[in-house]
Formats: sequence, structure tokens, C-alpha cells
Amino acid sequence: MRVNLTPRTIQSYAKSTKRKLIRDAEAPLYVEVRPTGQGKALVTWQARFRNAAGKQRVLRLGAFPDMGLADARKAARTAIGAVADGEDPADAKAMERAQRRRKAARTFGTVAREYLKDCEGNGRRTRTLDLYRQVLGIEPEKPSKDDRGRRPGYRAVTLIGDLGDQPIADLDRGDFRAFRDAFVEAVQAQGRGEGHLGANGALRIARAVMHYAAREGDLAAVPSFNGLFFDKGGRTRRWTHAELRAIWLASEKLGNPWGQYVRLLILTGARRTEMARARWEHWDGNVLRFPAETTKGGRWHTIPLPQTARENLDALPQSGAFIFSTDGGKRPIGGFSKLKAAIEAELAEPIVDWRMHDCRHNLSSFLADRGWPESERAALLNHAQATVTAVYTHSDALTSKLRALAEWEMHVLQVLGRAADAGNVVTIHGRSHD
Repeated sequence: MRVNLTPRTIQSYAKSTKRKLIRDAEAPLYVEVRPTGQGKALVTWQARFRNAAGKQRVLRLGAFPDMGLADARKAARTAIGAVADGEDPADAKAMERAQRRRKAARTFGTVAREYLKDCEGNGRRTRTLDLYRQVLGIEPEKPSKDDRGRRPGYRAVTLIGDLGDQPIADLDRGDFRAFRDAFVEAVQAQGRGEGHLGANGALRIARAVMHYAAREGDLAAVPSFNGLFFDKGGRTRRWTHAELRAIWLASEKLGNPWGQYVRLLILTGARRTEMARARWEHWDGNVLRFPAETTKGGRWHTIPLPQTARENLDALPQSGAFIFSTDGGKRPIGGFSKLKAAIEAELAEPIVDWRMHDCRHNLSSFLADRGWPESERAALLNHAQATVTAVYTHSDALTSKLRALAEWEMHVLQVLGRAADAGNVVTIHGRSHD
């Protein structure tokens, strides 16, 4: 039946005890009344029509009192107008509901895990994937002995821990700014420096996840990350003479192979993980070689060792595959945070904001002060050199590397008061690899 609906009529339906379906006399609108008990009823608005295929369709428009009579009539007229244009508003609404469900299911955490699996399938390096897991907050299926993933800052605040439950389509630059600030606060609260470089790295991973989401159709556009990154140069920390002496002497109180490992890092400026995974087969008594598949830049790296460094290696038992190992060379050492804590426990006075990576800064800065050109320092640190000359140069530069390291060794021994211990420079011939 058709009824001239009024707001008062609708109010009366909300108290009905009988189920009803009433058609409005003024608009293509239906009112469904469903009693809920205790003199109350649920009043909902509907539009009813036949689609292009002749199928009867019901479109639920809303419920009273959230939607009033005037708004319901307007919505009904709009729906019937769409039908006249050949559309099916019921299908459109069902699609909208499906999109809302998908949006709720496509959280940042869900998409981030998909992105990580995509990276694994695309052959990303294990070290890169480990970093992604740390920053995202995803535990590896097989936890590594290396406890780098437990570094405060990367675990205190993670992307999934902070943003994981939010629909990825709802995230904007304000959410990522809040994450960045929380990350920095966590790092600083634990005395791990400013946290700016770490925050920049985390934001880059977050941006990569958002671009992946856009490719998968979860985002119409990626929010801008411009202005979120800290405008910071590289780390500028280098140890004072007193700090260098204190850390060296502390290393002498550590057992094998930890002490030798720390002193090799100081004397060569090698990367922490690359040195930890060095193998006896790549040491010939004078030169330590790192195959391309083990280095950060994917390039062969050769380090001719000065006398003090050779003596430290000679003090280690040559058993198994790995030089620095606690199980007979079966596996390389790990647990660098524990190593740092062990050094700090041996220090007479605490040293603020130091890390083993500073060994590279110490060496390069010393050589720069002594006038060594950047190209030779880059070769010693195995940094990429994007110059035309570098493209045409195929040399291990062993002689210049040894001269530089011998000069640095003499400086270290002078700081320690042991300059008389320095021996003669060893001349090295031959190539590092085929």
C-alpha cells in the first residue's frame, strides 16, 4: 500500500509491534518495519526496482533515525534515476561493500609481508632481507645466531608494530611522520645516537611498501614522503686517541677470537660482517681476500695486512672454514651487540656514541689528514668509484693499500705507546684473484 509518509508517521512505526512494508506515495521509496520486542521496531529505507535483466532488486538505503525521511526520498530518487540510465545501484553498493571489506583487510602489515615475500622471490640479498625484517618487525622463520635484529630502535619501534593494523589506503604522510618521531625517540632514549639515519632508512622501506601497494591496486596514489627525511650527512664520528687506546686495550682482555677480530677491524677498516665471515682459504699469509659474493658492493676486495694484523691472525688456530669462529671454524662469529657490551665492560671510563663501524671512519679520516687521495681511500674501503677512469682501471692497488695501512698501523702503535713494535713493510706481488 501507498502512504503519505510524514516524520510523525515514521516515529509511530518505530514503536510498532507488527512487521510491515509500506510504499511512500510521494517518492519511489519503501519503509520496512521489523519489530525487535519491548514496543520497539527497526525502521529501514529501501528502493525496489527491476534491473536491465528484469530481476527484482532491493537496495537498502539506510535506517531511521540516522537517515531522515527527506534524505531517504532523495536517495531513492537517485537510485531509480540510475536504473533508468541502465545501471544497477544494488550491484554498485555491493561492490562498494566489497571494497570496504578489502580495504579493512589490506592493512599495512598484510601488504608489508607480501612485499617482503616479493623481495625474497626477486633475489634480494640475505643481508638486505634481514634488514627489512628488522625494520618492519617480522621475525625470520629461522632466527639467526647474529642478534643484530635485537638492536634497540629497530625493535622498540617497528613499522608493523606502529602502523600494521591500519588500512594501508588510510595512511598519509602524517602517520609516517609520527612513526619517524617515535623511532627517533626510542633510539635516543636508549643512548644509541640521534637515530636520524636509522629513521631515514625505515622511511625508505615504508615508501617501498607503499609503492608496492600502489602497483597491487591498493592505493590510487602514494603519499608524498618529501620533507620527512632528516637532512643529515653521513656519520662523522671518529675516535680520539684516548678512545682508540681504551678500546684496543679492552680488546686485549677478550678471549679468542673476539680480541683479534676487534683489532683487525681497527687496523684494516674492513666492514664488520665481511671480516666476521672471512675464510682461511682467502688468506695467504700476506693478503686477505673477500670474494664478490661476500661484500656489500658485490666487488672483490683485497686487504694486504701490515705486521700487527698478520700477528693477530697468526695467533688464531687454523681449523675449519672460518677464521673468526667459536666452534672450530664451522660457523662465523655473530652477536655483535654482545661483543660491544663486552668491550664496554672492560673500559675504565665509558665512551659515548661509539660503534665498530667507526673503525672505517678512523682510518679514512686519518689518511685524508695525511693527504691520501680519495680514490685510494675508496679502494681501501671497497667503495664504488663512479668515474670514467675507474671503469678502465683493473687493479688491486695492493702496494698503495699496504703503504696506507702500514702508515695507519704506525699511528695506532704510537697512540698505544708501542711504536717500537712496528716491523718492516712487506712487499706483495701478484693478483688477488683470477
